[in-house]
Order: sequence, then C-alpha cells, then structure tokens
Amino acid sequence: PETLASSLPPLFRIQNEGSDSFYICASIGEVGDGRFDVLVDPSVALPSTQSKIPSVLPEMKPSLTRCTVVWRGYAHDTTSSTAKEEPQVPVAKVVLSPWTG
Repeated sequence: PETLASSLPPLFRIQNEGSDSFYICASIGEVGDGRFDVLVDPSVALPSTQSKIPSVLPEMKPSLTRCTVVWRGYAHDTTSSTAKEEPQVPVAKVVLSPWTG
C-alpha cells in the first residue's frame, strides 16, 4: 500500500492557495532525550540540515505540516567578523500547522 510519505513530494504547494503557504511531507521521529527535538528521516533530508543524527533512529511516523509565512525581514548577523557593518540575514516568522503526525 502507498503511504502518505511515498505519495507526496517533501515540499509542495496547493494550487489556488495563498503564495505564503506550502506543505512539508516528511517522516519524523522524537529523539527522546528529554528535549523537544524532532528528527526528519535522514533518507529524505538534505545532509546539511541535520547536524546530529543519532546512531539508532527513533520510530519514524509520516507527517504532513502546513507552513505559512506571516512575516519576512532581516536580522543583523552578530557572528560576522566584519567590524564595519553587520551583514543582514533574511529571516521569516512562520506558523506551522500539523495536519498529521
């Protein structure tokens, strides 16, 4: 049987819906070390997006989440080594609305 994760792409939009919304379809699992920490299935995630992948993966469950951008702006990069001017980094405030998972 086809699962939710295998039938949808990892990121997608729905036609005729607002341009500030998109959907994230990925299997996720709770790491379980006492923190609110969720891991996306490493087989579908970009390697650079997850710095600490546990040696034993938790139970992974399909998840579909709607992401809506409510605000866009810039923040100063205080880690920059340039003393003259702090570069500005694009940032966004989003609302995550879980549909499943």
